[in-house]
Amino acid sequence: REDNKNAEKLIEKQLEICAGWLENLQKQHQTLGAEDFINAQVFLFRIGQIKAMIEWLKNCKETLPSY
Repeated sequence: REDNKNAEKLIEKQLEICAGWLENLQKQHQTLGAEDFINAQVFLFRIGQIKAMIEWLKNCKETLPSY
């Protein structure tokens, strides 16, 4: 039971960190112009990775066993 509480706290902290990364990358991506096509694609890829991490963490949190 204590392990689940610790796991949930860890997941919450990781979600906060990922949200910060996502916000930062989205802001940086918005500053890119049309001439920065390759850089924009790299940012979109990284944004997609972070969104996937967030979804995975949410799933972990939702499926934590409750005793």
